[in-house]
Amino acid sequence: MNIKTIELTFELTSPLSHFGDEPAGTMQTLRRQKFRINNKYEDMPVYSGNALRGILRTLVMTDYFERIGIGVKSVSQNLYYTFFNGGSLKSGGVENLALKTSIKQNCPALVLLGSAYRSMMTEGKMKVGILKPVCAELNEYNRHKTDESIYSGMLSGTFYTRKDRLKSSPENAKDVTTDNKEVMQMKYESEVFSAGTKLESEIKIEFADELEYSCACHMLNLLKESGHLGGKSSVGHGSFTLTASEDLDSMSKLYVDYVSEHKDDMLNWIAEMENTLNA
Repeated sequence: MNIKTIELTFELTSPLSHFGDEPAGTMQTLRRQKFRINNKYEDMPVYSGNALRGILRTLVMTDYFERIGIGVKSVSQNLYYTFFNGGSLKSGGVENLALKTSIKQNCPALVLLGSAYRSMMTEGKMKVGILKPVCAELNEYNRHKTDESIYSGMLSGTFYTRKDRLKSSPENAKDVTTDNKEVMQMKYESEVFSAGTKLESEIKIEFADELEYSCACHMLNLLKESGHLGGKSSVGHGSFTLTASEDLDSMSKLYVDYVSEHKDDMLNWIAEMENTLNA
């Protein structure tokens, strides 16, 4: 069976923020999912596969448009959604084999990640796993085994403050209303994975040809080069080093060369896609 797996290990070099949906006052907690541990279901902090998949899509599509010489801001909304958001379903059929063939020939990343083309949907060949902390509690679920508990310091809290900078420096604008009250600062707290924490995941690529597999490796190489996950990257969160079970540099070459050799065909295809999606 043609299913390939690339194992990934992330080692954080700064705290990682990835907030869940549960409200907790002024504390923003990490996203959690349940795992059966010692015959009980426990909530464990994770980084979602959906979030990682979104980052990979953004990286590879931005890179694709740069390589063929199209500015992302110059494309239509429908085309942007198709490539960067997984598309949006609309009435009007475009179900045909020729379109699927043209996608395969001109944009392997769309084959891997899937999208919607008006009323037609294609499922991606690439499955992205959850990032799980390497900790004793999850030894049953992880490749890496350790005696270190998740509560040994892998989780920590950090806090930030926001203040009204305009009121603290009213000369920066001509119509600021001030009073004699002290400028207030708001404190908010965040739960984070600590620097040094390891997280593991895997990517499965199903029934892909050599070019599509090379594209998947290039996608992961872009992630490795970007070196950031999660929120608050503007204040230094989410940096990491990435180790993969595949030689990403060498395996990316086939895809990179293919895009370079077929750039003109891809430019023409993008124009055709614009017409198809906006008809």
